[in-house]
Amino acid sequence: MPSPFSSVLSVYFPSIQATTELKIYNSTGIRVYKKTLSQQQKLQQVNTSAFSKGTYWITLNIAGKNIESKIAVKQ
Repeated sequence: MPSPFSSVLSVYFPSIQATTELKIYNSTGIRVYKKTLSQQQKLQQVNTSAFSKGTYWITLNIAGKNIESKIAVKQ
C-alpha cells in the first residue's frame, strides 16, 4: 500500500538522458496530469490539492519505456 500524502507530490530524477513524460492517472484510468520534463530537471513538484482522495498511478515514460508507481492522495 502506498504512503498517503496531500497537497504536493515531489518526484526526483537523478538525471534525464532522453525525453521524459510524467503522467498521473486516477483509479478509473483518466489522466489527471501530464508534463514533459527537460534534461536539466532534477525535481518535479505536482500540486495535488485539486485531486480527489484516492489511489493514483504515476507513469514515467523515459525513451519509450514506462516506469509505474502507485500513490495515495488524502485530503
